[in-house]
Amino acid sequence: MTQCSVICTRPLCHRIMAKPSSSTPRQSHDIPSPPITYRTLTPEMRAISDSIYPFAHYRSPTPNNFYLDPDNFTCSYPIIVELLRNHPLTPLLTRRVDVPEVYIQQFYDSMTYVEETSSKPAHFKCMVEVIEYELTPEKFWHILQFPGGDFEPDEHLSNDEMIEMIYCLGYAYTLSSLSKFTRNSLAGIWDNFFTILNKCLSSRTKGLEQCGKEMKQVFLGCGFDIRNTDYRYFLWKEFVGVITDKGNPKKARTFVPYPRFLGLIIHHILDENNFDPRTDLPMYPTWSMTRLNDRSSDPAGVIPMQIPQSLLDEADLFSPTVRAYLELSPLPGTPEPETGTPEVSPRRASEGSESYHSSGDDDQGCEYEVSGGDDGVD
Repeated sequence: MTQCSVICTRPLCHRIMAKPSSSTPRQSHDIPSPPITYRTLTPEMRAISDSIYPFAHYRSPTPNNFYLDPDNFTCSYPIIVELLRNHPLTPLLTRRVDVPEVYIQQFYDSMTYVEETSSKPAHFKCMVEVIEYELTPEKFWHILQFPGGDFEPDEHLSNDEMIEMIYCLGYAYTLSSLSKFTRNSLAGIWDNFFTILNKCLSSRTKGLEQCGKEMKQVFLGCGFDIRNTDYRYFLWKEFVGVITDKGNPKKARTFVPYPRFLGLIIHHILDENNFDPRTDLPMYPTWSMTRLNDRSSDPAGVIPMQIPQSLLDEADLFSPTVRAYLELSPLPGTPEPETGTPEVSPRRASEGSESYHSSGDDDQGCEYEVSGGDDGVD
């Protein structure tokens, strides 16, 4: 099972300091400032905090909704990090902001989902400090900087289509149903890709080898670089389902889900209302992945799909990591680098178009529509 090293931005209550030598006097700057916690607040500040949301009702912080720091993250397949530096989803993966813990607790507890009516879209009623707010899908997408909105989304993939695409990536076993999918059976490079997306864009704290149907749509849309993937719809639906679960005793979480997204939303609301956030209260933690302690090989018999050229184009093609990948994994049908790389469109092949399979197994191959005239793939 993949383990992920994380960094929590919440200050530690205790720090282990190196013992100074007897010849070196202790300097004041050697002693870190004591962290602000609820228990270190003055009675007056505790009263202010409790007036916003009672400390007795807090949910304990649990790592989820991680953020990616590409400059300080390592994994077995660094090409994946390069792909995600300038991807349309990069803001969703990397953005974070510090907000007081009491705001996160209050905001999450106040969120009430209101169904769509003839006069109003579906939205959340919520509150931060004394500000009441209606979080619509459009505001959610705008605040978190979702891609899309300027194109007509593709039709959603069917279960059978998703299973076929998973085989195409390189998968070790036969899937009797989509729900049986587990990342442990994926080719290593796509395992890395899936894990990063699932940890950053979901609220899961365990069972990260699997995901819901919406997250599978996001993963496959990214992996095959399907530009018109409806990321906005899928992640809003996932977000709504998780938040509204708090009203279901069987599904309610004992922690705050999506704290990084909630922090970005809260920060936007305060800024929009010219409300200065408090800096004298404890901040809510956010968690960064630093490395994946994962396998560096593929399951037996699995041939990984090569990264589509259009997805590689999102990365810096002059990066040593990308150049090394291209030297080891040239695109099929490109015998000489100087002849140019064909443009590979990750769409299901249309009738009469040229196509190739990503592996030698026709039963598990995946077709791509190819354009590029004389430079096309044979």
